[in-house]
Amino acid sequence: MAEYPSVESPLDPESGGSEAGRLMPLPVRYAWGLLWLQGLIWGGLALLMVIGAVVAVIDILANVNAVVALALAVFAGALTVGFATGEIVLARALARGSKGARKTAIGVEIAMTSLGAMWAAGSNFSGGLVAGAGGLAAAAGAGLSLAAVVCLLHRSTRQYSAVHGNQGGIDAGLSRPPAGPSSASCGSLPAAWGTASQLA
Repeated sequence: MAEYPSVESPLDPESGGSEAGRLMPLPVRYAWGLLWLQGLIWGGLALLMVIGAVVAVIDILANVNAVVALALAVFAGALTVGFATGEIVLARALARGSKGARKTAIGVEIAMTSLGAMWAAGSNFSGGLVAGAGGLAAAAGAGLSLAAVVCLLHRSTRQYSAVHGNQGGIDAGLSRPPAGPSSASCGSLPAAWGTASQLA
């Protein structure tokens, strides 16, 4: 049976420091953190796209033909904002124990891993700084997504989602493994946790 460390988890956005929001298994924390990290990265890229769009507008006002650049910046900005929002929404839902969020996140992260791997494989690392940096970024992104998939497939994550998904989420005041020595051996877990371990 998986062990649940009795530590205060700063990565549970719904905990508020309360006993009800106290523990998340380590794989859930790692997946949560990776989803947030990717969301912030996409958010940073979206900010760069906004800056590019502003520069293009300035060029257009200065009678420079930058309509295509503006269109590309707006399209890329909308895409990256969507990716950032999706990653963060999934991270928050995962922390609440949503079964659907875990399954959706697995699908999204597998797609991101595949996209990053194909982008990196097709990059010409000898084609200059921009091409090489793009390929390295794609490879790093694929690695982050693959790590998130591994965490999401972990037995502890499946147990966590099974229990909290069945009971309505952390916000509904469901019981969690108690803090203290008994939690390390899982000797006094609620009955639902025993059921979840059989599902894993």
